[in-house]
Amino acid sequence: MTPIEVVQAIYAGGASNSDVGFFDLIDPGVVITQAGALPWGGRFGGHDGVMQWMGKLGEHVQSQVFADAYFEAGDCVVERGRSKGTVVATGRAFEVAEVHVWTVRNEKITSVEFYIDTPAMLEALGARA
Repeated sequence: MTPIEVVQAIYAGGASNSDVGFFDLIDPGVVITQAGALPWGGRFGGHDGVMQWMGKLGEHVQSQVFADAYFEAGDCVVERGRSKGTVVATGRAFEVAEVHVWTVRNEKITSVEFYIDTPAMLEALGARA
């Protein structure tokens, strides 16, 4: 798969090839980073870190990414779009701009940086920026 196809497979919930699952696309040494101001923000490493980040995210929001564009930028794949969903605690709907920067090597995600409109997300959560 091309780097863009790897990233698209992650958003689709795994590769289109049923023999390849979500964690087959993620390097064991992967590093995830997101703004520390968010309840699920910080730096997470490895498959255990991915699970920790996903758990923290799921405690606070249920959301889906709607991609407007994917493009390669050096050794990265950039996805630009919107995150839409609801806040778990209140049911409040939100829609925020987002950009995700993925590094893909040998058909595996080695790092990802998640950037969202943090002030808008904090407002939706009922927190202050």
